[in-house]
Amino acid sequence: MQLWRKEDMVMRIVLLCLLSLSALADEVRLKNGDRITGEIREVTRERVIVRADYARRISIELDEVQSVAIVDADGNVHEIGPLEVPVLNLKAQRDMPGVDYTGRVFGSAVYERGDAPTDRLFLRGELIARAREYRYELSGRIERRAEPPTEASTAGLAEGNYDRFLDSHRFVYVRASLEHDRPKDLDLRATAGVGYGLQVLESRTVSLSLRGGLDYVADQRFVGEDSHYPALGWGVKASFLPRRRDLELFHEQDGFWNLENTRIVIVRSRSGLRVPIVEHLKASVQLKLDWERSPSPRQRSTDSTLLFGLDYDF
Repeated sequence: MQLWRKEDMVMRIVLLCLLSLSALADEVRLKNGDRITGEIREVTRERVIVRADYARRISIELDEVQSVAIVDADGNVHEIGPLEVPVLNLKAQRDMPGVDYTGRVFGSAVYERGDAPTDRLFLRGELIARAREYRYELSGRIERRAEPPTEASTAGLAEGNYDRFLDSHRFVYVRASLEHDRPKDLDLRATAGVGYGLQVLESRTVSLSLRGGLDYVADQRFVGEDSHYPALGWGVKASFLPRRRDLELFHEQDGFWNLENTRIVIVRSRSGLRVPIVEHLKASVQLKLDWERSPSPRQRSTDSTLLFGLDYDF
């Protein structure tokens, strides 16, 4: 009788373990309401492959999938919506490494000699640290212009951003920037702000984040009047790799709308595409566009530059 009780206890423990493991299984939810539980082994643009206890391989047409739930290495469940399933990075969702660092350096130069000699050098770099709970972004650009008869000038922009994720899609952020540009009559423009954001999409092939909040802007000018004011701030960051992945389209934008004088609006943006050459190196064409609705006297509202150069990813 004692032996039977011990064996019975062992069987109960094993049964509880099996039940706990099944509770941590992945799940595929279909549009007709059915649910398939098991281990998601592969996600392609056409189908989802699941391994269940009762079948080695279940192939589900992607058009029939409503959403999926994936269990990561720590036992946390990640809900993946219908828009994200086709571009799901399964390994990233499963493993979710502590911190993933990525970076990029872009360079473009023009050196022309003749009746109108021109020298232009543009460098931009960025570093991103991404973890499950947070994301750091640091970036900076420097531009050197020498176009006679005007004097040579240097412009620069440094930006920092911290996102704290509330869940896989929502985050709060803190951001700041410093900008210097003599041709735009900017000795120094400093901004700092906080707000709320949405990571609408995030995968190997498509990414889209939106943010909005309150910023404080302080301008020190060479000629015009200095100013400082609260502003409604926003930001957009998007990238897309088509199916063949032979090019990447991207767009980034930050904006500030003066809450005391609504005629003052500032927009900084860049858009373009990258084409792979060799590993880590890409040819790139970018349109840098800065716009101010009410610029300093004798300054243009729009400052646009079309850049051809090279991107190095690391």
